[in-house]
Amino acid sequence: MKKNTLYLFLIIFIFQTSIVFASEDDQNWNKINEIAEHVLQLGKQKKYEEAKKVIANFSEIFLKNAAEKNLTMEEMKMVIYSYEQAESALTSIKMNDEERLNKLLQFRLTVNAVTNEHHPLWKDTETFVLEPLNKAIAAYKAGERIQFQMHLNNFLSKYEVIRPSLVISLPEHESGRYDSYINYLEHYRNKIGDSPEKNKQLSEIQREFQLLFQNDKHSSAEPGLLGLIYAIGSIIAITLIYVGWRKYKGDKQKKKIKDLD
Repeated sequence: MKKNTLYLFLIIFIFQTSIVFASEDDQNWNKINEIAEHVLQLGKQKKYEEAKKVIANFSEIFLKNAAEKNLTMEEMKMVIYSYEQAESALTSIKMNDEERLNKLLQFRLTVNAVTNEHHPLWKDTETFVLEPLNKAIAAYKAGERIQFQMHLNNFLSKYEVIRPSLVISLPEHESGRYDSYINYLEHYRNKIGDSPEKNKQLSEIQREFQLLFQNDKHSSAEPGLLGLIYAIGSIIAITLIYVGWRKYKGDKQKKKIKDLD
């Protein structure tokens, strides 16, 4: 009887202790989210000096709690990247207000994506992201090529705002698939209207991005066509990485030769 009572007390103690630790962890991450939100709101008010003081507290608190939350390397990488982007937005002299605010929003969404698995804030950016894409396609159908390019540029910049959040929230193959669509659009933006097939590919990409914001995703696109876009986008991405690596190696070799001289 005494043995059973002892076990019962141990179970209750462990349970209460886990609740306390969970509560402390939640409080820490609430503070991290509050910092990101505060920075964004100050940015909207153009109080950049105040925002710099607030964001200065972020890195220490985040790094202290990241290990406790068992974040993956990719999650760490995306949060640190968005933090650096936000910090640069607050210190840059030449950056315009819209770009600055987009970087602060990216930071806010990325931090939230780490702690909110069920309905992250990026899910609420549907109009923000899709409106320029829809306008780009409407401009293309109307034969307004300059307007198409302008709206496409806007869409690409809006996608960059939510991209770190997608990397955190989605399985790797899904976030990679959307990156491939973006690579395809960037590479073929001046050739999309050259054939009915490319026009169809543009419509399929639009449909896929619409589905991104829906919880129950059932793509009606042709699997073969999407597979082709995905494959082409992946090849473009690999090519760009290879070119960048070759350039890096070449610059390094030039520097080595210069140092020797």
